[in-house]
Parts: sequence; C-alpha cells; structure tokens
Amino acid sequence: MSDDASDDEKIINIDADPVNKNWLRIVARMRRRKMKERDEEFERRRWTIAAMHKYGGGFVRRLAELASCADLVELGKIKATWSKEWDEYELVGKQMEERGESPKW
Repeated sequence: MSDDASDDEKIINIDADPVNKNWLRIVARMRRRKMKERDEEFERRRWTIAAMHKYGGGFVRRLAELASCADLVELGKIKATWSKEWDEYELVGKQMEERGESPKW
C-alpha cells in the first residue's frame, strides 16, 4: 500500500486483515458482555428501589425516592451509607422479581 493511500483505504485494509477481524470480534463480545452486566445491575437497582418503596417505612421510602433519581456517584454514596438497608431490600427485591410482582410503585 502506498503512503498516499486515503484513510478509507487504510480502514478497508485493516478490516481485511484476519488478525484485526478477530480483535474486532473480541472487542464486540466484551462490549456486549459489559452491556449485559450494566443491564443486570440496572435491574437489580430497579427491583431494590421498588422493594424499598413498597415495603419500607417512611425513611426507607424517602431513601428509595432519592435513589431513583440519583446519578451513579450519589447512588454509590447512598448504598455505602445505608448498606444494611440496601442489602436487606435487595433481597426483598429479588424475591419480588421471582414472585412476578411489578417493580413499579
């Protein structure tokens, strides 16, 4: 390939290389796995917050409201500060999911 080849030609040649194709497959597989993990984490959070809202007392319900609108940093702080409550309602949320209850409140 000449030095003055366009970027499009370089991209095409890179894609044609079997080693790079394997690498692209590996990267795609890793991304799919990471997305699946994020989806599972999101579902766990959703069920935990639903359990807190449905079965918790006044304080835990307020905590559920805060957790439902918190970003990941703030949610991490909530989980770290009230880890006992979070763990308890995570189990309750898992039971709710197994029973087929709605995670909406």
